[in-house]
Amino acid sequence: MKRTILMVAALLMMAAPMAKAQVDTSLGFADIEEVNVEKSRAALKKQDAAIADAKKSLKAATWLKHANEYYAAANDPVAGVFAGLNETVLLNTVGAKTPTEDVVLNGAKYRVYHCDNFDAYCGNGQILFVVATTVIYPNALDVAYESYSKAYELSPKVEKKVHEGLTNVMNLHIFNAQGLYGIGKLPEAASEFYKAYRASCHPVINHADTVDVYNAAVMATVGGDFENGLKYVEEAMKLNYMEGGETYYYKSVCLYNLDRKEEAKEVLKVGITEYPTNNNIIETLLQYYNEDENSNPRDIIPMVRRAIAKDPSNGALHLGMGRIHAKLGDLESAIASMQTAVSLNPADFYANFYLGDTFLEKATALEAELNKLPFPTNAEAKAAYDQALKNVNNAFASAIAPLEMAYGLNPKEIATVERLKNVCFRLRDESADMKAKYDKYNDLYNSMRK
Repeated sequence: MKRTILMVAALLMMAAPMAKAQVDTSLGFADIEEVNVEKSRAALKKQDAAIADAKKSLKAATWLKHANEYYAAANDPVAGVFAGLNETVLLNTVGAKTPTEDVVLNGAKYRVYHCDNFDAYCGNGQILFVVATTVIYPNALDVAYESYSKAYELSPKVEKKVHEGLTNVMNLHIFNAQGLYGIGKLPEAASEFYKAYRASCHPVINHADTVDVYNAAVMATVGGDFENGLKYVEEAMKLNYMEGGETYYYKSVCLYNLDRKEEAKEVLKVGITEYPTNNNIIETLLQYYNEDENSNPRDIIPMVRRAIAKDPSNGALHLGMGRIHAKLGDLESAIASMQTAVSLNPADFYANFYLGDTFLEKATALEAELNKLPFPTNAEAKAAYDQALKNVNNAFASAIAPLEMAYGLNPKEIATVERLKNVCFRLRDESADMKAKYDKYNDLYNSMRK
């Protein structure tokens, strides 16, 4: 079986907002109507006949009607329902006999309302996402898109109506994508996001939605559709949407799983010089090198060194170098690089956080060595043990200043507070000041967990 490399980091929630079905929500209730599937399909056939007519097919109005009917076929099953709709309002609208169940998806709990034409997944008293269960016509939105395009091709004078129609198509694709993502159908969600992006690129709208194409790339890659994942991520990169280097990472994952491993490595070698602090790039590139018995993971270091030589005052490059040294277990070099990063940019949260974190890693390693020492039975051995213990405590203490700086820069980051709590607890008997610090960060940590 071919080995598949998956994401190092957890999948992030998409940045795109939940699109709403076309409905006026100003009154706070849903206008959910019954769907007559046969009537809708008959209307589609009527419009199909119109565009098949030699004379009528030459008119933009014919194609507009065709597009509108197919958009309605896609939208009608979910019309009037949207993310944020109150759960009680939904129940009162669709009727108390609607069957419900509680489900857990990806660790999240939902109460699902199985309505006539859709399933509504609720949490915290409101709809979180919706999945249509009634299909009037498969790929109706694709047909609508093509028909709106044809109408505009025949007569640019209908631009305003085409713009409105394509915007509706785009929003419904996003709406569908969010629902498919919610139930774990990632390749299908990717396709919907990409089609939303396609609509945004139409000349009438002419505003490429980079978030949608990036979401498509992530969904396809995580869902194992590496062919489309590569297509989508390359599209995002053409638009210079890099997401802090994540596009390099996802492109490499797709290439790797398409048995283009050397290309995958080369992509990350470029990515690490541009985004040297991206943890996914660092860890995956190290993994690629470790898998190849003819490669040395330390070969990554000269790549970043060359970037530093070109831009020595770039603190992010020094931080990236420190992260690489830390991953390779060279903690002294890691600390030195991170200290340089902090000196170049004292207000960088990540430089301070990782410097403190690496001091903790060093202290933990020193403590492991200390625990290997035999119980001291003479003065000389006791002196050596005491010095080793002092080195351990000094390393722990060295973490406090950068972690406190990180806390000051971002007081909402619980990971920083947790580390400060733990290290101050260890050193709390050293002084009254250290005991006070422990009390402070312990109280903060407990309050942040609530």
